[in-house]
Amino acid sequence: MSLTPQFISIEVIKDQSVINENVDSKLLQPTLIMVQDIYLKQVIGKDLYAELITQVNAESVSALNTTLLTDYIQPYLINKVVSELVIDVNYKIKNKALMVGSSDNGQPLDTSGMSIIQTKYRNIAENYRVNLVDYLIDNSTDYPLFSCAKNYSEIPNININNARRKKGRYL
Repeated sequence: MSLTPQFISIEVIKDQSVINENVDSKLLQPTLIMVQDIYLKQVIGKDLYAELITQVNAESVSALNTTLLTDYIQPYLINKVVSELVIDVNYKIKNKALMVGSSDNGQPLDTSGMSIIQTKYRNIAENYRVNLVDYLIDNSTDYPLFSCAKNYSEIPNININNARRKKGRYL
């Protein structure tokens, strides 16, 4: 059992993404935990992340954090997991070699095809990340543990002025 709770179930990821229901949960779970621990923690900050971990483990998530998890974090996680899983489902590390998977019903994508799919889902996840950050900034009084300047100073190549989506257009 993982020490880090899942902020979304494997079943929901399968239901709301292109991941087939026959994909082994043993492949999905470590990818989900990695995405939460590395990427999500960078986006929301370690303090808010720790609060979510505590509440999910205690099975007593506040109404505000339920909204945050359901409406903003989970869509981000779904697409980030898909983008990270593209490579993991195509390759297996065996005793003697790195193996490419195949089946009777299809052929694995080549690396350029995988790159296209991975980029697509990274871009979708990035849009959900921006929505998440916008929501937290717009509701900063409800989420005092979220500190935008602190979170984005730790992420390379992120400019806080570009972290939020530009609202409206001027013609």
